[in-house]
Amino acid sequence: MNKKMLVIMTVVILLTAMVAGAYVLMKSETNVDGDGALDETNGNGDDAPRQAFTITDIRGREVAIPGEIHGIIALGACSLRMLSYFDSIDKVVAVDMQEKVDSTMFSGQYFESSTYRVAFPDLRDLPNIGSPSSINVEAIIAEDPDIVFSSTTDVLQLDNMQTALNIPVVAVNADLEMDSIHFYRQITIVGRILGEEDRAQELVDGLEHILEDLARRAAGITTARTAYSAGMFFYGGGGLYKTSGDYLPFAFTGVKNVMPSSVAGVGKQPYNTDIETLIDKNPEFIFIDSITENVCRGDYNDDKILLDDVSAFANQNVYTTLVYKNYGTNWENQVINMYYVGSVVYPEQYEDVNIQDKAEDIWRLFFQVDLSYDEVVGLQNGPGLGNVEWWP
Repeated sequence: MNKKMLVIMTVVILLTAMVAGAYVLMKSETNVDGDGALDETNGNGDDAPRQAFTITDIRGREVAIPGEIHGIIALGACSLRMLSYFDSIDKVVAVDMQEKVDSTMFSGQYFESSTYRVAFPDLRDLPNIGSPSSINVEAIIAEDPDIVFSSTTDVLQLDNMQTALNIPVVAVNADLEMDSIHFYRQITIVGRILGEEDRAQELVDGLEHILEDLARRAAGITTARTAYSAGMFFYGGGGLYKTSGDYLPFAFTGVKNVMPSSVAGVGKQPYNTDIETLIDKNPEFIFIDSITENVCRGDYNDDKILLDDVSAFANQNVYTTLVYKNYGTNWENQVINMYYVGSVVYPEQYEDVNIQDKAEDIWRLFFQVDLSYDEVVGLQNGPGLGNVEWWP
């Protein structure tokens, strides 16, 4: 096993330990109420009413949380998605305009590419309180929520919103990924606020089990294979040359990413490269976000003469994955993509995995509802998981 593989395996193993530690950390941070007294109710069905308490949100802000929450509003990318992982999703009373099928930037073309909108289709029928970036105080107050969750990154704006509304405004970080302990900390924060500590622990435990399973499979790899991610749908569409060097389905399965983790002026976010670089890197496999499969196919056809010398194209090892980002990260799809990438690149390590069954199991872990693989793929504007059909 080479040095790169050893580093990857060490990171994965450490993360499984951090997942468990995140919940313990949050329990120690949030076990007092607003007066500094111990809050002995756990919000998981006890007869005694829950007392108000103060919590530190993911942006480091102290927010006073009411004992009872009956109405919730979610603003911005990933706020509603994070809530959809909890039973309290039925307490959402209004949504921002991007959660309305007729008012997204693509006029609804990619609406269901956010999987929570498939899991909970009734959310789209809730009242619209306007843009998530230009807060309509009157519209929010009219819906009478007890709390607002917002993925606004500006702490001052969050504080100003809270003052104007005179109700708690809790930050959600839409950019967190599963290689950060703060991703799991955020789950436990939201669970604590909603009085769903058991549900938060269930989700954290489930993800910990998944990471341990992936680490076990990756530990059996003797030779790392190379791959390139394409069609990254990040703040708009992307084609064959929009890539990422920080792609978790590679990192968590022991696949060597041929692209650098970051580039000047962009950082670790998906970035544009060029045909010369792709040819030079010569990946053995290419994985394309299915939401941009048609665009990537057009790019390939335009440059086919040059690209056919690349190993992945020469051997037709080009595959599509489930939609990664649409109004924030589809964290659940990212986990499914890990299993799919692993099963394609290292099939000997995943012989026991039926990827469609695995996808449905993972959606159930996140959403607590049964979703059909065929239904989700049919709604998500792409071919789903599979080998592309670009060749005669």
